[in-house]
Amino acid sequence: DRDLMPSLRGKPLTAISSAEISDILEEIAERSPSASRKAYNALSAVFGYAARKERSIFKTHQSPLREVDSPSVLPPRQRILSDGELRLIWSSAGDLGWPFCEIVRLLIATGQRLREVAHAPWTEFDLPHSSWTIPGTRTKNKLPMLVHLNEPARSIIKNLPRVMNDGDFLFSTTGKTAVSGFSRAKRRLDALML
Repeated sequence: DRDLMPSLRGKPLTAISSAEISDILEEIAERSPSASRKAYNALSAVFGYAARKERSIFKTHQSPLREVDSPSVLPPRQRILSDGELRLIWSSAGDLGWPFCEIVRLLIATGQRLREVAHAPWTEFDLPHSSWTIPGTRTKNKLPMLVHLNEPARSIIKNLPRVMNDGDFLFSTTGKTAVSGFSRAKRRLDALML
C-alpha cells in the first residue's frame, strides 16, 4: 500500500516496465533496504501468480522482473540496546499510556517479538508458575516457546485491566481484535525519548 500501490494502482501488468520497477525499488531502498527487498518479493509473487493463472494474457517471459536486479539480502541485525537505552525506553513508555506503555515494557521484560506480546491471549499465561507458553502457530520459527516470566513481567501482566474481547487478548482497544497502531506509538515513543 505504501510503496507499490501509489505508482502501480490500476496499471495492467503488461504495461509495467522493468525501468519503472527499478526506479520504485531504488526509491524505497533509500528509505529502507529491507522494505525494498519486501516490495520486490511482493512484485515477484504477483507476476508469478499472473504467469501461472493467466497464461493466455500474461506470459512468463513478459515479466519485467526478469530485467530487474533483486535487492540484496541484508545481514541479520547485530545491534543490542545498552542498559541506558533500555532505561530511557522504559521511562519514556510511561507517557504512552495504556496499552502501549505496558506492551513496550513487556517487550523489554520478556525479550519477545512485538506481535508475540501484543497479540498474546490470557490463556497462554500461567502466572502461578511464572511461565508463558507461546504456541508454534505464533512464533517466527513455528516452534512452541516457553518463556520464564521475571518479576517485572509478572507485575505488568497482573496489573493489566481485563478487557473483554473476542480473542481474550491481553491488549485490545476494540473489544474484537488485538491491539494495533504500533507505528504511531513508535513515533510517539521516539519523540518522548528525544
